[in-house]
Amino acid sequence: MTFVIVSDGRRRRNEIASLSMTGIPTRTLRRALLYENAVVLGVALVVGTIVGFVADSLALSSLPEFSAGSSGVPIATARTRSPPFFCAVGALALLLAGAVELATRSILRGVRDRHVRGSKQ
Repeated sequence: MTFVIVSDGRRRRNEIASLSMTGIPTRTLRRALLYENAVVLGVALVVGTIVGFVADSLALSSLPEFSAGSSGVPIATARTRSPPFFCAVGALALLLAGAVELATRSILRGVRDRHVRGSKQ
């Protein structure tokens, strides 16, 4: 995801440089890029989580589980999400938020006036 955000930012350097040259403060550009990148990442995170849970429910519910030495009757298990699972999901979300911040800084750091089309270098 970070690669997609950075590569998109590199393609849009001309637009960002033009906005910067027209007088829009860097802070405003940074905030706009952060919001835009956070929306892209947030949608991917939410959709990926939902699809993962649905796939988990469909796949694991169709697999029978047997206890050792049983007579061949499958046992019923209830899957619950434990606190370490939610901590791992939260840590992943924080890690991805940090990646968005670093990608945004990288994009803005690379923007120069020479990226404006038609400008003299």
